[in-house]
Amino acid sequence: MTEAIKEKLAEVAALLVALGNTIGGMLEAEEPKAVEEKAEEPKTEEVKAEEPKAIEPKKEYKLEDVRKVLAEKSGAGFTDQIRELLMKHGGSRLSEVPKEEYAAIMEEVKEIGCSQ
Repeated sequence: MTEAIKEKLAEVAALLVALGNTIGGMLEAEEPKAVEEKAEEPKTEEVKAEEPKAIEPKKEYKLEDVRKVLAEKSGAGFTDQIRELLMKHGGSRLSEVPKEEYAAIMEEVKEIGCSQ
């Protein structure tokens, strides 16, 4: 196989991965279900003791969730910023980044493209 054919096959493979990520993201995107609003209970004269608020655990993200958001930003022209973000969190590709970093990535990716 010639070098030119190998390069073209590598390009096609990269495009197929990007297409797969995009299609996967589209399939995962669902319309949020409407949440029925509960009628507010009438307030009584009794004063209820406030319950201590529990500390909310960090939201855990799946690889697919993070990949979808990163693919959207990359498709919007922020590929270099996405690469920098991944490197900052431990990998050159998302599959190399520890799962513990997903929440931080999801927070930081929101800022990409906002300052322009």
